[in-house]
Amino acid sequence: MYAGFWKRFGAYFLDLIIIYLSVVCFISIWAVFELFLNSIGIEQDQKGSILGTLGVPIYLMIPWVYYAFFESSKMKATIGKQAFKIEVCDLNFHKLSFWRASIRYWSKLLSAIIFLFGFIMAGFTNKKQALHDLISSTLVINKDHSQLNKIQ
Repeated sequence: MYAGFWKRFGAYFLDLIIIYLSVVCFISIWAVFELFLNSIGIEQDQKGSILGTLGVPIYLMIPWVYYAFFESSKMKATIGKQAFKIEVCDLNFHKLSFWRASIRYWSKLLSAIIFLFGFIMAGFTNKKQALHDLISSTLVINKDHSQLNKIQ
């Protein structure tokens, strides 16, 4: 029923690769934008200010939008979770709202800040919930269990 630690870890690792590739694409586009700024004569001080003001928020938004969009979608799972046949749902096995998926994503920072204990605790709770799952009232379940719930 509940997805185990290693399945979750594998899905997370695959998602990190996808996010990394997205960030590389973003940086490549950003480099082209910087060349454009050079070509129209924007000075280094102004360019740094423009790139810093726009770049940092966009860089932070990529993983947030990725996780919140996919986990609140009809699929209930990121690409990594889909590959490992697991999905995220609320405590009643329903699809997450974008808001709840966002809370889940941002509370992962707390899971990470405390020496990754928030992630590791998924291996020791009854419902295999990590700290961010407890905060956002979510579960990560095996997809086959989700299909059984639809039949009943």
